[in-house]
Amino acid sequence: MQLAASAEPGDEIAIATLLEAAKTLIATDSGTAAEFGRRALDIAPSHHPLRGEIVSTTAVALHIAGNSDDAIAFADRALRDTFPPAQEAEVRLSIAGMFAISPEIRIIAGRMALALPQIPDILRARHLACLYHNLVTSGRPDEARAMQALADAAMGQPGDVRASFTLHLAESAVEYSEDDFGAAKELVEVAHQEGIDADDDQRLRLAHMWRGEILSVLDDYVQAFDVADRGLEEAKRDRQGWAYQMFETWRGRLLFQSGQLAAARATLEPRFADEDGSHAMAVLDAAGVAALARLALHSGDTRLMRRLTDAAHVVFESGTPAVRRHAAWVLALFAASQGDRASAHRWSAPPDLQDGRLLLPRFPVDVTDEVHIARIALAVGDRDRAAQTLATVQRRARLNPGVKTISAVEAQVSGLIAWRLEDLARSVALFEQTPRRLALGSAFEDYGRCLARTDREGGITVLGRALELYLALGADWDARRVRGRLADLGVRRRIVASRGYGIGFASLSGAEAQIARLVSDGITNREIADRLFLSPHTVNSHLRHIFAKLAIKSRTELARIVAEQDAGSLRG
Repeated sequence: MQLAASAEPGDEIAIATLLEAAKTLIATDSGTAAEFGRRALDIAPSHHPLRGEIVSTTAVALHIAGNSDDAIAFADRALRDTFPPAQEAEVRLSIAGMFAISPEIRIIAGRMALALPQIPDILRARHLACLYHNLVTSGRPDEARAMQALADAAMGQPGDVRASFTLHLAESAVEYSEDDFGAAKELVEVAHQEGIDADDDQRLRLAHMWRGEILSVLDDYVQAFDVADRGLEEAKRDRQGWAYQMFETWRGRLLFQSGQLAAARATLEPRFADEDGSHAMAVLDAAGVAALARLALHSGDTRLMRRLTDAAHVVFESGTPAVRRHAAWVLALFAASQGDRASAHRWSAPPDLQDGRLLLPRFPVDVTDEVHIARIALAVGDRDRAAQTLATVQRRARLNPGVKTISAVEAQVSGLIAWRLEDLARSVALFEQTPRRLALGSAFEDYGRCLARTDREGGITVLGRALELYLALGADWDARRVRGRLADLGVRRRIVASRGYGIGFASLSGAEAQIARLVSDGITNREIADRLFLSPHTVNSHLRHIFAKLAIKSRTELARIVAEQDAGSLRG
């Protein structure tokens, strides 16, 4: 600090020392790193060879601290000066890697850098890989594919691990968007290993989160939550504001998907309390806002839902393709919840977002969404779109054999289209083995409706189980809908005690349900930790929560409850 205050303009030692201090502190004290960078720029002459590196380091430090708008403004002011092409490309590379800002700004920064004359091969390779990644995540897969060969060719020349890291991360996102989640996992694990050596802390944290996202799609919510918790701890420890917000938003989505609605709301609502759609939005934030909107829908909070649908209208007019998909999907779901079938159908297929595939958000994806698309299509008699939906889930199931949520969705969509009891029963049996509690309620509901046609009492029992589960999760809107279905069957209000699937067990998160099953198999906490790559402390914490939710005190009682639940699933 003393050097920063006392250094004179043109002091070469001070300039180099302040820059090195900023680079050293950027991952652990980004605010101080930004101060050192600003000061180094103040005392560096206008044509100093380190000005480009100083600007890029300072801009990244501001971004990491959570001040992305300041980071962009700082870089833009600096770029008004004349920089040599290599220095300008370095500054624009820092902008292209700021993941908390709109991908539009990142893409423009990359294209402008690549248009510069005679930039070094390593910088060109890094920009090509970064642009490829930004095009993929912004929802422009065709543009990304068009430049993939160029990016691959650039990798072979400098052999730069940072460029290779970025390219493998982008390729993982491509495989993910094409529903090959196993291939996506292999690529992100390669990228993560490269990232350790790439000196790219921002993208390494993104790779860490992305690996967790893929784990959740593959039903491994135990490891996914562990990734989220560790990411939050490390971001807080290192004062990485942007990374903390990224992991917090993603963890909120995991909570919503696993049916922990109260916890998801507590996480997401403060993060997006003032969201009105008026500012450029990154795709992961769009996914967080969409999760909060869906949470409001399921919990029956019409005021919050209407506020977020107003924001969705704004976002739909101005966002990137990937962000607009999230906005349109929120509007489709809201219209469906209001009984407006025509609007739901229209929003689920806006013409300018169609590329021969379903509208559904693909970055990030929710593999249970096709159930809703099928319902929307069937409600207006659109058999072609229903058939397209079935083809999509069948292909995904073939690409990801053994993933129970994906198989359950395929069974449910097939059962809805053919109104076939055995498929809907199979979807229930599969969902009961997954962490997806809301999706299980949805499967119970469809199965109960179908069963009631030929077995009124059986249908009432299954619908009662759906009602019981929705009430346990706090899904009041869904509970009201099921009460209406029961009323149509002549039942005023009936909550049927499920066979081994009580409110307590239904309230377990996906991670807790998985650990409960392992405990019931007689596996020790240490063995569970080793098998799931968790710390023993994390396993102990999960087990305490399980005992509290089930109101039990021993592993023997837990084994009995799990056995009863499994027996009930077989009979169901």
